[in-house]
Amino acid sequence: MADVDVVLSIEGAPPGYSDRASLVTQRIESGDCLVSESDGRVSGFATILRRLFFGRDFLELLTVDAEYRRQGIASALLRAFIHGATTSQLFISTNSSNVPMLNLLRKEQWLFSGELVGIDEGDPELVFYRSSVSKGRSSSGF
Repeated sequence: MADVDVVLSIEGAPPGYSDRASLVTQRIESGDCLVSESDGRVSGFATILRRLFFGRDFLELLTVDAEYRRQGIASALLRAFIHGATTSQLFISTNSSNVPMLNLLRKEQWLFSGELVGIDEGDPELVFYRSSVSKGRSSSGF
C-alpha cells in the first residue's frame, strides 16, 4: 500500500474511466498487483485477476512509467505474472491500436486467442494466451 500513490500517478487513467484508481487500489490491497522498482522508484506495475477469466488468471493492466519504457520492465512484469500463476493457462488483452504492447506480446511468445469488439469503439480488444507450465519455453508466436 505504500506505493499506491506512485502507482496511480504512473497509471494516468484515461478520460472517462474514473473507476481506474479504485480498481488499482483494490488490486494492491488484495495482493494482486506486481510492482517493479528501478533506481529506488516505482517504474511499472501490473494488476492480476486470479481465476476470474473463464477460471484462468488474466493480466488486467500493465503499465510502465514513460521514463522507464524500452528497458525490459514490461517483459519482467509479464514473466513475474507467469511465474506466480495460479492456473495452467494465462490470458491478457490489448487494443489493436496498442502497437508497443502487441510487439511485446509477440516478443514474449503469447498466442492470439481472439478479438472482442464493442469494448472500445473502433479499436477491437485482442486477446492472447500462453501456458504457465512451459515457463520460459518458446512456442509459436502470432
